Amino acid sequence: LDLQPENIAGQAPFSFAWSSGENTPRISVTGSGSQTYRLSVTDGNGCRTAASTVIRATGIEGISLRNDTLLCLGDSLLLRPDVRAGEYRCAWSTGSQEPFIHVLPLVTTRYEVYVETAAGCRDTFFTRVALQPPPQVTLPDSFRVCTGDSLLLSPQTTVQGLVFRWDNGVHTPNQRIVALSSSVYSLTVADSKGCKTVLSTRVRTLPLPLVQLPEVLSPCKGSSLSIQHLINAPAGVAAVNWSNGSRERTLAFTAVDTTLLACRIRDVQGCVGSDTVAVRPLPVPDLQLPEKVAACIGERIRITPLSTAGDSYAIRWNTGIIAPFIEVLARQTEPYTAIATNTYACADTATTLLQAQPLPEVSILGEKAYCASGSGQLKAAVSSNARPLQYLWSTGSREATTPVDTSNN
Repeated sequence: LDLQPENIAGQAPFSFAWSSGENTPRISVTGSGSQTYRLSVTDGNGCRTAASTVIRATGIEGISLRNDTLLCLGDSLLLRPDVRAGEYRCAWSTGSQEPFIHVLPLVTTRYEVYVETAAGCRDTFFTRVALQPPPQVTLPDSFRVCTGDSLLLSPQTTVQGLVFRWDNGVHTPNQRIVALSSSVYSLTVADSKGCKTVLSTRVRTLPLPLVQLPEVLSPCKGSSLSIQHLINAPAGVAAVNWSNGSRERTLAFTAVDTTLLACRIRDVQGCVGSDTVAVRPLPVPDLQLPEKVAACIGERIRITPLSTAGDSYAIRWNTGIIAPFIEVLARQTEPYTAIATNTYACADTATTLLQAQPLPEVSILGEKAYCASGSGQLKAAVSSNARPLQYLWSTGSREATTPVDTSNN
């Protein structure tokens, strides 16, 4: 605002003395509030007069700037004078001369704007933007987990009263997931003032070692077999565990009863793969022959199994004959073996020993010639280790001796 005296009377020249210290006829005044300005004027004759005026600075009516603001760190803010007057121009402390500015402060900042209206009124407005740091929350950048395993995602913080929102819709701080494929999980955490922290973590799934076993094995009962599996473990195999306690890659197993065997493979990354095989033993014939049979040399004898429990079967003898039994001529002591095979191709073997007994050598002792009506006795002399001996004379006697009577012959 410019101040100058009006209607000066007296003899020129005039001298001026303002209470603000200026000595010019016109002065410019600025400031705020109410101020009193005094002027002393002296004419050429030395006559002096004085006058005063009060200036009340009320600012520019109809313009204001927002109050001090608390802003979340990382957020932006629009600053614009609230104008209810006519046209105006701005000069911001940031250097901008636009009617409004977008600010993104990194620290607490005071922003000023100089406003001049078309009428020449000028004033300066300011606002203070303080920063609220986001809530301090931590979450690991990544996890490595075996495919199919569960994992607890648990952010860590000491701040109370936070609101959590995961991108999959979960609203609790912690969530347990089942890792079926590699994924990224995002978490937004907000405090009571609305300031937010956005976190993300990558869950990388590790492939499981692939184990392949036959679905079913059907060996003959009592037979031994080796169970082998196919393994695809790119990371390398760390351990093999069978359900029967074996730790060998190839399982040596005797099939006795129907059972389910499981093989569990752990690779060097700690991931586990498994598979099972059902072992269903097939029935085996129960073939039994007598331990030994005896026959006299030259005698024909039938060898028949004592029992052949089981399903239908065929018996093959070591003579090449396929029959339930065989008849052989005893020539010498020798074994005979039979193999019974059922419809499942399961077989049982039994052996018997045929003992060929030598014939006894017999001679008759005693008189061979007798007078008519004579009598005597004949005795059988036998060379044989077999005991007891049985005798049969033509006379009907069954003793070692027999009487001779020629009276009737």
